[in-house]
Amino acid sequence: MKNVIATLVAVAGVAAAANAGLVSYNVSTGGAFGPSADALPGQTVTVRVRIAYNGTVPVHAFSGVNLQPLLTGNFGAAAGNDSIITNANNYVGATSGAFLTTPQGTVDGAFGQYGRVNSFGAQALSTNTAPRAFYGTGTAAGLARIAQGRTSNWMGTGTGLNNSAGTGGFNLSQASPNLVPGYPVNPLGNGDDVGGEYVFQFAIVVGEGFNRSISISTATFGATVVPITWFANGQNFNETLNTTLSSFPGTINVIPAPASLALMGLGGLIVGRRRR
Repeated sequence: MKNVIATLVAVAGVAAAANAGLVSYNVSTGGAFGPSADALPGQTVTVRVRIAYNGTVPVHAFSGVNLQPLLTGNFGAAAGNDSIITNANNYVGATSGAFLTTPQGTVDGAFGQYGRVNSFGAQALSTNTAPRAFYGTGTAAGLARIAQGRTSNWMGTGTGLNNSAGTGGFNLSQASPNLVPGYPVNPLGNGDDVGGEYVFQFAIVVGEGFNRSISISTATFGATVVPITWFANGQNFNETLNTTLSSFPGTINVIPAPASLALMGLGGLIVGRRRR
């Protein structure tokens, strides 16, 4: 199990430069999103998952990907008690519905809304397939991930859909490449934040303990690559281009509150006086 977790973490960062699909994790405490943010213990940090394309073959739009965001940096361990904001049974967002169903199984992506973002929820959800937070224990303590509701095993430790080869991620996809309202056709841009389309949103409540960093990236296992598909054109949704995915992590730097800094300074003065 230790080897499995070590492998999972080691390859969760940026993949080979030749890959044409990009996923980035952008973070914010309420202002602009970026690759890193400073946060105080107890503060909520919103994470946006963004998809973009940097290949040389022209594509029309993002089609789909199965994703497992991975959180590292002693996440949720006793020293930190960090947590992912979830509904009942640790689900992130809706557990049923799709973009065009009533009720919808997606969100608009504003602050405080968590789950698949609007048109990127083409696949209907169930409690088996909906995004769900899992916290590591034992040798996986200090790790957390978001995967399908049924994916109780860590990558490489299950069978079939339960993650033996990293296939237990939740689905993010569009149903059509056509110019239907709500289906962006340019994979590089609604002009928001750092480029690409943001397809999933969740949030973290930062726990106690500071002077540490939490990293959010894409979980993979061994030589397994995360496949991503793109619509090749706007006329035939059956024509897709398969690429692999490069992951650009987001980082939350946990910093001390001003009161904590004052106490630390006071403690230093007391120690100094005793030495005198």
